[in-house]
Amino acid sequence: MSALDYLKDASGDPVALVKLAKAALASSAIAGGNPLIATVEGLTFARLAAAQGDLAAFGLMVTLGAQLGDLLDDMGDFDTATDMRGKALAAADIACDKVPEGSLGEILGAYLAANEIADPDSLPQATSARRFWDGR
Repeated sequence: MSALDYLKDASGDPVALVKLAKAALASSAIAGGNPLIATVEGLTFARLAAAQGDLAAFGLMVTLGAQLGDLLDDMGDFDTATDMRGKALAAADIACDKVPEGSLGEILGAYLAANEIADPDSLPQATSARRFWDGR
């Protein structure tokens, strides 16, 4: 059984998971909260929903992955930050593949934002993450 299979088995209602991911994203900016914990929690919920093919979840993975990369940079963990940016780029790439015809504009902003934050060092992680979500 692959890691993606385990994610699919562990996931619940994708709509509820997306709501939880959005709530975590919103709470990451609340004064007195811990943005690192909120971001990781949101990313976890988004991944569970994405494992069921939820397009909004892939968009949240872009946003939360980029945010986690920034937080890790602030902590001085530059290698992990680069990995997170690669994963965000892969999520954006997958979202563009999955978006219904005529709706690309809705996800294009996230894709462009992910490309802006990506650097050459994040591309191997993006390739690896893309293979993961493709089930390879």
